[in-house]
Formats: sequence, structure tokens, C-alpha cells
Amino acid sequence: MTVEISEFMADALVQPGPDRRVFAIGDVHGQHDAFLDVLKAMTAAASECEEHTEFVQLGDLIDRGPYSLCCIDEMMKSAAELGFDDKTVLMANHEQIARIVMDVDAGKADLWIENGAKAIFRECGVPDDARRRFSASQKARAMRDFWGKDRLEFLRSLEPHRQIGNLLFVHAGLNPNVPKDEFLALPWDYTFQPNILGDRENHWAWIRFPFLNHISGWGGDLIVHGHTPEPRVIAYEREDPRMAHRIRYDRLDLDGGAGMGEPVAVAGAEFIRVARETRPFRAGRKARWPRSLEFSVSDYFPRMISNRAYRYRLKPTEEQAAQMRQFSGVVRLVYNLALEQRRDWWRQYVARTGKSLTYVVQARELTELRRSFDWIAAVSQTSQQQALRDLDRAYANFFAGRSGYPSPRRRGVHDGFRFQGRECRVRRLNRNWGAIHLPKIGPVRFRWTRDIAGAVKNVTVSRDPLGWHVSIACEVEIEAPEKPPLKALGIDRGVVHTLAFSDGRFADLPLERLRVLDRRARKQARSLARCRRGSKRREKAKARLARTRAKTARVRKHWVHERTAGLARSCGTVVIEDLRVRNMTASARGTVEAPGTNVRQKAGLNRSILEQGWFFFETCLRYKLEAAGGTLIKVPASYTSRTCFACGSISKHHRKSQAVFLCSDCGYSAHADTNAARNILKAGTRPSGRVPVAGPSNRESRQIAQTAA
Repeated sequence: MTVEISEFMADALVQPGPDRRVFAIGDVHGQHDAFLDVLKAMTAAASECEEHTEFVQLGDLIDRGPYSLCCIDEMMKSAAELGFDDKTVLMANHEQIARIVMDVDAGKADLWIENGAKAIFRECGVPDDARRRFSASQKARAMRDFWGKDRLEFLRSLEPHRQIGNLLFVHAGLNPNVPKDEFLALPWDYTFQPNILGDRENHWAWIRFPFLNHISGWGGDLIVHGHTPEPRVIAYEREDPRMAHRIRYDRLDLDGGAGMGEPVAVAGAEFIRVARETRPFRAGRKARWPRSLEFSVSDYFPRMISNRAYRYRLKPTEEQAAQMRQFSGVVRLVYNLALEQRRDWWRQYVARTGKSLTYVVQARELTELRRSFDWIAAVSQTSQQQALRDLDRAYANFFAGRSGYPSPRRRGVHDGFRFQGRECRVRRLNRNWGAIHLPKIGPVRFRWTRDIAGAVKNVTVSRDPLGWHVSIACEVEIEAPEKPPLKALGIDRGVVHTLAFSDGRFADLPLERLRVLDRRARKQARSLARCRRGSKRREKAKARLARTRAKTARVRKHWVHERTAGLARSCGTVVIEDLRVRNMTASARGTVEAPGTNVRQKAGLNRSILEQGWFFFETCLRYKLEAAGGTLIKVPASYTSRTCFACGSISKHHRKSQAVFLCSDCGYSAHADTNAARNILKAGTRPSGRVPVAGPSNRESRQIAQTAA
């Protein structure tokens, strides 16, 4: 992540004294990597300062993110170790709940879990299903063991606020109806006292709307706070979300939404220079940004970071291809060994060491493994570490319920490895060719089909039936696009016509080319079935069939990219149906006790749906529209093909055939897919324009339907 520290001046300072610089970071929520990136940038800026430097962290270090305890360990360092003269860490609502559970009332453990503490259990290697079997007291005891004595002492030492000149740093804010000193003097556990009954809106760690709705100033103070991102509160005003870090009504919000699970949000930390100024600081006046500054918050937020990947066909030599096969095999072996260790031996490891198996532990053991075997040491260590990180991420996704349990990698399916971007150098040789230098492999030529933009973050080398490819992931800084004033379009996805548009056009996959490839694949599959298992002839036949199927997928993928790119350029809003493709293509075979009906017919329909690539079309359309500033809207799919676009009546008898739609009420006629696309557009742009009726809308239409039957 590239971190740019925005500098701005507080409009005035009422306290005289020497100049000082204050560095502040808002809510982190366990996003350790992004936190370190921001902290590193601040430390570099502080090392160039001649003034007294102070670092303030506004709380909410823990919960929700993957590495809460790592963030605590980082803040336990002294100010000198961090690179500042002074350091202050504030208590926030999440730290308050943690201290309540571990010091006061273990019965509140489930409340802490609901607020994101389940991430700490995952960080310590405790699966969700095991955690759910714990009682509240067992959860509290486990948390005390995870935190340890030093972290608990640090938790108890957190301060409620910090005043520097006219800057007041507090996690949530102030109560405009209570004097400032009296409000800030409230006990840290005030909201959990029995006689308070959980009045969270009246505490400096929890207050939200009374503070954010106040627009009359704070007696000359500028309140620097976190807890609630401003755009979530002022959304009804339809203001630009980039206003999040502006000074509004003598408030500066440093919560960029890290609690919403966005790792980059912690980069909302701001660089504040406190200096004396002669102009008086009028309460309630919005601060203006100095025009002399090259980088200001108002300049920073209109730019956004986009991650893009560039894929090229590699042309390695025979020696390089052999090295790549060795790399992919060793990396696959390291991944499978680490998976086996976590799956089969984690109980013995915990019993022996009292610690959990994590990426750090396995990376340390990888170093010992490389010392023992030269053929493992011959492969780049970075690629092996990336495999361990992939496994760590797979377990995190499993524990979060986003995916299934990690499975072993197989030869012929997972042939690939990854490097960090800083290790690889890309250069252009001529108009058609380029070369990329891979560690321990050397420069490998590739077809230069398009230019590379942005900073290279990682490089992935993979093999498919069509050969070796390299995917270069780059981080590109682009201007945030404004919503283009273009037309809105409704799209109906089908089997006969891949796409039907609300303006009457159709778009179909290149069926002729696909049918040719399908006939070739069927012929090659029959040839493969006649080969003896284990023979070289069978291996060659298998490779031919795989290449043909890969070409079929490439044709379909290329068509989808072309169509979605065109839609993103020409449309400002696109409306589609909210289809559950996985459910729609489920098998109808049923069970032994309750066998399904029309199984073969349903299998044919499933195959036709999957051939059209509905889900991949939606995925490509979404990210291309976002990059172009457009909007993708999904509406319920019910009754879109039975509803008359002209009069709104709903009846299955309107659909005369697969292609013909003739309304029995008003006589409106159109292609059935075009009518559905127009209904989809209407539902997305005017959600209240259609009334869901389960049958013919009136007696006349029912009589017409009965006569037609």
C-alpha cells in the first residue's frame, strides 16, 4: 500500500508555546499491515522534524481485523522505539469491552464476541466451532491467556483523552449538553455500571449522534475523533464521501471505516501541524484548506487506488521451463506439507508448546527445511513463503465462513508460484516482445500485447493447457471517475440469446466457433477413451483435449470482456436480474429415498446456462462499471418475463412462446426477452412501478386466458 501523509494546518491555536508536530491515527481494528505502512510513513516524516513530535492513537486497535494482538504489541513500544518524542494511546469502546470482560464481568464475553472479538480467537488459532462450545467464563479465561500479563497492563494504562493546545483527541467525541471537563471525567466503565443501564450515548468512548449533530462549535477546541465515519452520518445530505477527513464544525474525523473491513481505510490517518496563529478561532466556523500546500486532504481523496493485472504468454527456453516445473512442484509440496501439519498435528503442537500453528511458526520451520534439503533451497524462498501465506489466508476464509476447508494442491491443476513485485524487473525488448527477470530463473521472454501501468506488487507464474503465463499485478493511482451522464440500460440474460437489451438489441456468444471446438473436443474425448491407461499416447490425447477445452473457455472469456467493456463505456447505469446461478444449476437427481424427475432435461438446461457464463458476465460488468464511474443495479427476477411492460399486468398466458410476448390485456407485443429487459430496467430505476400479482390481473384477462386454453 502506498501511503501519502496529508498535511494541513489547524486554523488557529489559542495556546502559546514552542511549535510541535502531532501525528494521529484513527480506528485500526486489527489491520496490522496497513497500520504498519501508515506508521512507517509517519516515522519517516517525524525523523525530518526539528520540532517536538508526539504520536496519538485514538483507540479501537483491536477486533474485526486479522491481527489485533500484533497491533497491541506495536503500540506497547516506547515513543523512542516508534520514532517520536511522546506517545499517547487512547481507550475506545472496543478496548473498554475487552477490559470489562477480562477484569470485571466475564459474562459480557458474548457481547465482546458480537463486536468483533471472534477475530482474536481466529488469530490465536481457535476455530469458530470450538469457540462456540466455550462458556462465557471459558471465553474470558482464554482471552486472558491470549493477552498475557503485559498486554493486560497496557490495556489498563490507556487514557481517555489528550489535550494539545486547542486540539482535543478523544475516541468518540463530546456531549454538547454536558460540560467538557465533567464529561471527560466519567469513569472508563461508566456505561457498564448497573445503575446506568448501558447509556452508551453518554460516554466519551461511545457517543455518536449528539456529538456529530452538534454544529455550534466547542469553545475554541478542535475535536479530533474516530468511532464513526462522517459519511455514514451525513449520508442523508448526499455529500461527497471524500469529505470524511475535512474539518466539519470544529471536528476532524479520523475513522476511515476500518471497522467495515477495509484494510486501506486506516490510511485515513492525518498529519496535523500545530502552530501559533494570530487570527482568533471562531466557534462553529469550518476550516479552509491552505492553498499553498501541494498535498492536502481535498487533493488526496479524489484519487483512488485500483488493482489491475496484466497477463502475458511466456516463451521460456527448455531449461527455463524445467526450472518452472521444479518451482511449481516444490511450492506445491511446501503448501501441502504445511496443510498436513495444520490439519493433523496442530493438537500435538499446542500440547507441546502451548502456542498455535501460525504463518510465523511455519515460516520459521521452512528456513530449517531449506537448510536440510538442497533441492528445496534451490527454489526461491519468497515463492515458498507466498504459499504459506496462501494457506494462512485459506484458513482465515474458512473460519470466517467465506469458503470451505483448505484442500491439497494437485499437479496439473495448481502449477504455479508467486514472487513479490520488488524482486522482478520488466523491460521491453521491441515492439512485440518483452522480458521479465524472475529470481533464480533469469529473464524470460513474453509477448508484449499491452503496456504495464502502475507499481508492480506481485508476479504470478502459472501453467495451463495452453502453456506458461505470467500475471503482473499492479497498483495504479487513478482519478476517481465521476458518474457519467449516460443512458440506463436493462439486460435480460438467457439461453437462446445470451443478452437481451431493453433497447431491442441482442448479443450472442460466437456459437459457430464454440460448436466447432465442441465437436473437436467430443472427438478427442472418444479418442482418449480408447487409449490404454498409463501410456504416452494417452498423455498426449489428454493434453490435446485439455488444450481444446482451454481454447473454448478463452473464446467465451474474450467475448464477455469485449461486451462488458463496451457497456461500461456507453452506459451510466445497468440493471440486471439478481440470479443465483449456483442454485439454478443444481442437479435434479434428488436422493435414493426421494429421486428427482426430469433429471436429464434439467442437466441439459444446466449445461446451457453454464455455457452462457452468466456469473462471469456479472463479475466483469461490476468492476468495469465501477472503474468507469457507472452503477450496477440488481433487481429480483420474479415475474420479469410475465409482466407486460406497457400496462403492468402479470400473467403466464402473456408469454405465447419462447420468443413472442403478447399482452392479453392491452395488446402490447414485443420479443419476450426484450420485454423482460424493459421490465428489469423499470424495476431498477423505478422500484415502485410494478405491483407483484400472482396471476392475471382482472376478470377480462382471465376470460381471454380460458378461451385461449
